[in-house]
Amino acid sequence: MTGQQKKTSASKTQSVKPKEAVSELYEPMPKVTVLIPVHRLRDYENIRSNVSRQTYKNCEFVIVADTGFPVIEFGGVNLRWMEVDSSMSLGNKRNFGLDRSSGEYILHMDSDDIYASDWVEKSISFMLAHPKCLVTGLSECEFHDITNGNKYLYKYSGRMGYVVGATMCYRRDLWSAIRFSDMNESEDTDFVSKSAMGVVAHGYKDGFTAILHGSNTASHKSVSYMTRV
Repeated sequence: MTGQQKKTSASKTQSVKPKEAVSELYEPMPKVTVLIPVHRLRDYENIRSNVSRQTYKNCEFVIVADTGFPVIEFGGVNLRWMEVDSSMSLGNKRNFGLDRSSGEYILHMDSDDIYASDWVEKSISFMLAHPKCLVTGLSECEFHDITNGNKYLYKYSGRMGYVVGATMCYRRDLWSAIRFSDMNESEDTDFVSKSAMGVVAHGYKDGFTAILHGSNTASHKSVSYMTRV
C-alpha cells in the first residue's frame, strides 16, 4: 500500500455536450470523490486503467471492496481503500464510502465499464457550467456484450429526468439530503428518481462504454429496451 492509500474497515432529461475542460475555466478545481464499489477480482486491471488515465487532478478515488480482497497497488493517485462486509447492500456500500470521503462533487465509476481519460474533467466541467443541475451523466450510451460481441444503444425515452447510474455525477449536498437506499439493484435509479427535476444529461457519449457480461444480470435484463447496432 502506498503512502497515498488509506484503508478503512467496516422533468424529461435534457442533454447538453460538455465544452472546455474544467482546468481551463475554473481555479481552483473543486475536489471530486470518485466512488468505485468492487466485488470481483477480475475487474482490478480495468479499475487501474480507468483511474490511472484520468486527467483531472483534484480527485480522491474511493474504492469500497468486500472484506478480504487484496488491495490494488497504485502510484500517483490519491486512492482510499475501504473494506465492508460482503453482505452489505450496494446502496449502503455507497453510503459507507461517501460518509468517509470529502469531495465537493461525487462521480460514479463502475468497476467493469470503460471511461475516457477526460471523463471526470468533462463531467465536473458540465456541473460547474450548469449550477442548477443536481445530477448529470448520460441518458444515452453504448453497451458492449463481451459474451457474444453484440453492441447495443441505450437511449432513455421517459418523461422524468434520468441518467445511467455508472455515469452519475452530483453534488455532495444532494447526497447528504437523500442518500442511497438499502438496495442491491437499482439503488442509483432510485437516487436519480428523487432528484429528477434537477437531472441534466451532458451528452459525452464517446467518453463511456458500458460492458455486459455474465455477472451483471441487471444490465442483461435491460437489453430488451436497447437497439442493436
